[in-house]
Amino acid sequence: MGAMGSRMANSLIAAGYSVTVWNIEAAACLPLVKLGARHAMTPAEAVTHAEFVITMVWDDAASADVWLNPQTGALPSMRAGSIALECAT
Repeated sequence: MGAMGSRMANSLIAAGYSVTVWNIEAAACLPLVKLGARHAMTPAEAVTHAEFVITMVWDDAASADVWLNPQTGALPSMRAGSIALECAT
């Protein structure tokens, strides 16, 4: 998890929200898992039960992969009526 994503997730956990995290490098999620976050193996798994989805990605290519990857992309797995918020550096 990058600096922005980990801080946002940490704040949501501290506020009592249920948070699921995913990162291309799974070990980067461990500090948040220790705080109570659930770790997902893919972006698709991360969003399956989410009401709100927040992504923090590096660039357009990373965004396209997270949302649209045919095998693991988040977009096809989102619930109807859920909200997606894309943040990038």
